[in-house]
Amino acid sequence: PGYDVVPAVKAVRYLPTADEERETARPTAQCRALYRDVLAQSVLLVLRDLFAADTYGALDSVVLNGFVDDVDPVTGRPATLFLATVLAPRSAVESYHLSQVSALDCLTDGLRGQLSARPDQRAPIRPGRRPDDIAGGAVVSHGTHGDPDLHEMDPLAFEQLIAELFRAMGMGAVTTERSGDGGIDVDALDPDPIRGGKIVVQVKRYRNTVPPTAVRDLYGTVQSEGANKGVLVTTSQFGPGAHRFAQGKPLTLIAGPELVDLLGRYGLRGRLGPGAGRPDAPEPADPAPDHTTLAVNWSGEAALDVCALVCKGTAVLDDDHFVFFNNPATPDGSVR
Repeated sequence: PGYDVVPAVKAVRYLPTADEERETARPTAQCRALYRDVLAQSVLLVLRDLFAADTYGALDSVVLNGFVDDVDPVTGRPATLFLATVLAPRSAVESYHLSQVSALDCLTDGLRGQLSARPDQRAPIRPGRRPDDIAGGAVVSHGTHGDPDLHEMDPLAFEQLIAELFRAMGMGAVTTERSGDGGIDVDALDPDPIRGGKIVVQVKRYRNTVPPTAVRDLYGTVQSEGANKGVLVTTSQFGPGAHRFAQGKPLTLIAGPELVDLLGRYGLRGRLGPGAGRPDAPEPADPAPDHTTLAVNWSGEAALDVCALVCKGTAVLDDDHFVFFNNPATPDGSVR
């Protein structure tokens, strides 16, 4: 809903001596508070309806981004501005009595989501996961043939590129020494007097999904270094466990497609994959023949999903060794 959903008039008083009605305008702060509450209610409504429609219980969690198509106040160009974001687990949403909650508190405190502080002024927030972040064929097509392949780039050159990206974004940034860096690849400083400060950056040139342990390690580094924020940059993608851990913490996860988009936006170059951007690029080579393929066929009304639990003894190694549609391979690629 737009900002005009909030009535601009707070009260109407009848003046009998003048035989007229006099309106009292609603204060701006009150209008903004009411509008934020309406947006929070809208987010909770969508979450409730999504999980209610999932009668088979297939959804473990939902990432919901609320946005408006408007004009970017910085550039004056048409833009998609995100005003709300949340990663909501089914267990939390179904355990809440949504008819009794304060919508804003439930969204920001209970579900640890974010809502723009000034949605009436279209003050944007950084959205959570978007469809482009999901692994698939679109990842390979990011960038053009003339750009350097980030997967094949020298590790030191890749770190230098990330530092240059942060400098292009208006921050001070330097790469760290290879030894004794404490898990920090790039030291950045955001000069903004309100939301700025020290930022520690880790870069992971992975082809498979980044494990949640890497995000936990970054959070530990942020705390030990007394930094304001931690940023994890990768050429691959993050799984649900990584996003769930980062939610509500001073952590930013930048997946491969988003990294390529950021490089292009700030005049830098990079692509993912050898055939990216070429219409005549050959199809990816078939896997080497030294593997075993398990095929499963079924028919009937039941919808089945195939997954693999990679175990040591009788216990799964960890979350990243649960192979299914949203985590298509183990970290070492041995099971796909």
